[in-house]
Amino acid sequence: MKFICSIKIFAAYIAIVMLGLCTGAFLYMTYSLCTILVAGQKFSAFSLGFFLQGIFEVLPAVLSLCPVFISFYLIRHKEIPWYSVLVCMILHLCLWIFFIPALKEKLEISVYKNKEMQAAVSLSPGYFRTSQDNRYVLYYSEVDSENNASGICIDKSKSNGNVFTFSSEKPEIFQDEFSDPLIKNTVEVPVLLRQILKYFQKFTEASYSRCSENFVSWIIFSSIILAFASVVWIKNISAWRLVNVLFILMDYIFVFFLNFFILGANDSLFQKIPALIKSVPVKSFLVCVINIFIFAAAFVLWLISRLVKENSPEPAYYGDDL
Repeated sequence: MKFICSIKIFAAYIAIVMLGLCTGAFLYMTYSLCTILVAGQKFSAFSLGFFLQGIFEVLPAVLSLCPVFISFYLIRHKEIPWYSVLVCMILHLCLWIFFIPALKEKLEISVYKNKEMQAAVSLSPGYFRTSQDNRYVLYYSEVDSENNASGICIDKSKSNGNVFTFSSEKPEIFQDEFSDPLIKNTVEVPVLLRQILKYFQKFTEASYSRCSENFVSWIIFSSIILAFASVVWIKNISAWRLVNVLFILMDYIFVFFLNFFILGANDSLFQKIPALIKSVPVKSFLVCVINIFIFAAAFVLWLISRLVKENSPEPAYYGDDL
């Protein structure tokens, strides 16, 4: 029975990773296809290049969130033995350490190819478009292959509505992440979600940056995965499942921003350190120690809670003596 339960946790882990990667890559691909979409042109429903680029972009975020969803699974399936969970988290750490460097160079190729394809998209004529600052309204009568437009411009800042023509121009105020401002107004990401994605983007950039450095630096940075894995040991901290879910989310957010705060802290905190030690990435070692401590503390807390529950008498209920 325990063997079957152990198989379940590993199957759930694989499913969470694969589903997370596919979902994240698909959403990234859809958004990227919208950024190169131009009004009047047919929308492409799939792009292998953007899908692979999406895997590259969401891989660190998905692996960081995996322990959270494993914890949600364990809340529902309490029969999973603890040693299977521990082995699963160790394998998860190994996957992070070796899988990301192995795929980094291969997936980076598709990133550069798609950036070139995005830069080559041209606007379509025959549509009215508004500038980013909402000051100008433009009608493109002709657009060449280099995205230089000719047409009519209306300056809305003037009380009389100043109208003038332009030819073969590409003003900076019309350049944006989206190839067509008409599409941007339709699919732009909400502010709150954009801010959350911004933090995950910073995490992805930091992950690949450390991955490109020496192996020791990468191992030290990878300690954050141990801290993220601490959530599996607090999954039953309360008898109420909703409270456990809240604690898991709070733990993840705490670890996430704690690492960002320390790594981005002012160097004045370390001014009293001798010059010989200053050459060592002190903040990285500090983060590594804190991350390992968080994982160990969560494990010890779970172990104490387990021992207390095993040694405590069974609660008596009314009618048991009847």
